[in-house]
Amino acid sequence: MEQRSRISVKEKKIIDLIKKKGVVRAKEAEVAGTERIYLTRMVTKGLIVRVARGLYGLPGADFKGYDSYVEVAKKVPSGVICLISALSFHNVTTQISGKIHIAVQNNTWKPQIDSVDVKYYSFFGDSYSYGIEEHKIKNVVIKVYSPAKTVADCFKFRNKIGIDVAVEALKEIIRGKKASIAEIYEAAKVCSVNKVIQPYMESLN
Repeated sequence: MEQRSRISVKEKKIIDLIKKKGVVRAKEAEVAGTERIYLTRMVTKGLIVRVARGLYGLPGADFKGYDSYVEVAKKVPSGVICLISALSFHNVTTQISGKIHIAVQNNTWKPQIDSVDVKYYSFFGDSYSYGIEEHKIKNVVIKVYSPAKTVADCFKFRNKIGIDVAVEALKEIIRGKKASIAEIYEAAKVCSVNKVIQPYMESLN
């Protein structure tokens, strides 16, 4: 009770905003009518924590190991986790990447994020909008391509990530029943790789 009495109206406003959004950017606090200086003061008082540069959350918040995904989601709202990062999110790969793979629409601004190594991929039309799932981690919406769309993307970008990665993803997604054959074929059509993926699909029958 004693600590609550020391919380100002503006500090409570920030805490309520973080509870609603999971994490907030300094800019969001300003838009809500609270100066950035309050964020610094609140960190000093232990009321909030600095999750990353320009991002703030509540003490003890657990992002289940997806801290980088959360940060990217806040700083690149239109970005969608794709390829190896999406495979990792869905637990269908043995591949490890030090980068967060993000899809954005062609000609979209690609901000540099100092604390996260991001690799951007430009997607066009339906290949960007198709198969987007939204997952919430501590109230932060994370956009990730579905398993079916992800495996289709892996075949589309096979020259960049390796055909072995794409084939492994296909096997694991089917074995783990993360997507049906029909769903994968549909996603492959959207990505224009249905003919490429067909022999690999047939070899699994």
